[in-house]
Amino acid sequence: MKNLNTILAVGAVTAACGAAEAGMVYWNMQTASSTSNNVTGVTAGSLAQGNNNGTTTMLGNSATSSGYSFDLNGTSTLASGSNNAGAAARTGALTTGASGSAYFEFTLTADSATSATFSSFAFGSRSTSTGPVSFVIRSSLDGYGSDLCAAGSMTNNSTWGLRSASLTNAVQFSNTTVTFRIYGYGGSGSASASTANWRIDDMTLTIASTAVPAPGAVALLGVAGLVSTRRRR
Repeated sequence: MKNLNTILAVGAVTAACGAAEAGMVYWNMQTASSTSNNVTGVTAGSLAQGNNNGTTTMLGNSATSSGYSFDLNGTSTLASGSNNAGAAARTGALTTGASGSAYFEFTLTADSATSATFSSFAFGSRSTSTGPVSFVIRSSLDGYGSDLCAAGSMTNNSTWGLRSASLTNAVQFSNTTVTFRIYGYGGSGSASASTANWRIDDMTLTIASTAVPAPGAVALLGVAGLVSTRRRR
């Protein structure tokens, strides 16, 4: 029969760890802040544009999103319309340095009691004839040096469509902030400065969170194990 100390310790660690809970962070682009976030222990930062070619305002209501639906916490949801986020993207191959490929950026922060796993994302996208035709996501963990997903495709026919990707290696983080950038690239032609040729809307991130064992619970398990071993001798 298991001794009481061991049972109590296992129960304490189980309660501290908990089961992984999947959730979503969502932006409908009414503001730069996330619209909803049901991921326990994870905070999402405001969306920002980067490597914008000129002075294009990020949020606006031109060319409103339509014609697609997306999954929001298990519910099929129509394009939100109204505001979207835009950028004046440069043409050519992916370039992550200054004055390179346009990107949309956000941060995710997991608190000290949480281990978070970011596994997939989706967004509505619209590219004009000079806009990006490919996208990837990268992170600050390696200075934006490598793709976290296979390159996805976008159409440059000024029509909205849903784009989604699973991370090849899900990003796990705890008690830290990670910055992520979705880069758009591969466009051709003569893109005008200060004119948005790439827009996104209805961005969702799929993230699972798990409670990190409290130091006291881990210590309790160790003590109980020691007591159990001594009693068996």
